[in-house]
Amino acid sequence: MVVVKGGKGAEVLNHEDLLDMPDVAGTNSDHDTRYYTETEVSVTGVPMVVTDFISGVSVISGTSIDVDSNLIISGTTTCEGNLLVSGANMMILSGVEASVWDDHRFPSLSLTKGGVRAPDLIKFKDDGESTGVFTYHFDKTTEEELFFIAQMPHRWKLETDLHPHVHWTPIDADTGTVKWGLEYTWQSISGVYGNTDIISGIQTANGTAYTHHYLNLPDISATGKGLSSILVCRVFRESANDTYDADAALLEIDFHYEIDTMGSAGETMKWVEGEW
Repeated sequence: MVVVKGGKGAEVLNHEDLLDMPDVAGTNSDHDTRYYTETEVSVTGVPMVVTDFISGVSVISGTSIDVDSNLIISGTTTCEGNLLVSGANMMILSGVEASVWDDHRFPSLSLTKGGVRAPDLIKFKDDGESTGVFTYHFDKTTEEELFFIAQMPHRWKLETDLHPHVHWTPIDADTGTVKWGLEYTWQSISGVYGNTDIISGIQTANGTAYTHHYLNLPDISATGKGLSSILVCRVFRESANDTYDADAALLEIDFHYEIDTMGSAGETMKWVEGEW
């Protein structure tokens, strides 16, 4: 490997060059060669690891670093200047404290109806004369439902729990409660789907029609779930167990999920803490 940290001018290195360079202890090796640079370095033919072993902090400085191989950055990384990476893979390994969040989004109009318990598509708003915009309205007297399937993105931090939530609005001034439910089964590639689980949450309408409400549902455990795992889902209003006496308009159901990479290094595999 190559460890780059402060100290020499611009160079273009290949594998043979690296073998001839001493490491910190004055020896060299295929697997442990340390090279010092502070301005510009282009490395070809070998994986490159950028780490400050003393502080545990990765610091990339200088004009640019051009890596034509694998670049693995560990620790807390500061990059000053341009970082150009080409070749097979770029892997940014980070801990929970460095991960970010995003929505895995399922707008109501993208979901699928099924059977006789489908909600009605009803006008949501217009400008007084226009065709207007529409949403699915879930009835008070019948448990209505929509269906969807979700594949987890390659950016997802494997085996971190999903945080589902519902965006909805009341359509009048009633201040009753609305109960939303999610039924799902989740499995990785080559796994066998099991029976479904059902989670739900309840929220009181605030008394103002068409107010955007946000309701968290219980977390979904991701233990043992892998890359490209898929959830098969049903979202529904459990109207028999709520008190809001009108239709509830579903805007969207989402999963908040953690991201630790821009994607996966392989099409069907992801590098996690030094292992595939």
